[in-house]
Amino acid sequence: MRCGAPQPLVPRCDTIAKIYTPEYPQHPATTYDDRRPTESPTPPTPPVNPGTVVFPNAFPQIDLQAEESNGVLTGVSSHRYNTRSNKVRVIKTPGGHLRYLHIKKKGSPPKCGDCGICLPGVPSLRPRQYSQISKPQKTVQRAYGGSRCANCVKDRVVRAFLIEEQKIVKKVLKEAAAKRK
Repeated sequence: MRCGAPQPLVPRCDTIAKIYTPEYPQHPATTYDDRRPTESPTPPTPPVNPGTVVFPNAFPQIDLQAEESNGVLTGVSSHRYNTRSNKVRVIKTPGGHLRYLHIKKKGSPPKCGDCGICLPGVPSLRPRQYSQISKPQKTVQRAYGGSRCANCVKDRVVRAFLIEEQKIVKKVLKEAAAKRK
């Protein structure tokens, strides 16, 4: 069915959550949509306290405003444009419905400030997730750990050592020249 064609209206049960009370127990052979009994009886649900709201299809990051009509999902997440932050994937819930699952952006790995390679031992996360993990997970236990790679640190140490040696040699040569005069 094309997107521009008018879509037939499908009756839909508006009851997403049922309230469990002793007068209205949940029958194990029906789903939350009472119009469709399941093919095989499901095992009985564990006992729930009276007055508790039961969400049979509670999924994180699912847009429940997307409606399924004739196997085609309609409805958009936040806006209709195909941007990097608006990616969705179609999943099938245990109740047999199609829903949109919002896909988060991947984190870029931290890179060495000198050579630009990805730092091993530091996870690739989004900026918000870096603030939620502990410091030992964000760094490597070494000088310049989490900022420079091991080869660049080794080059810095060797360069500093050679510069100090060069200063000492200059000082010794200057003293030898002063003694000759």
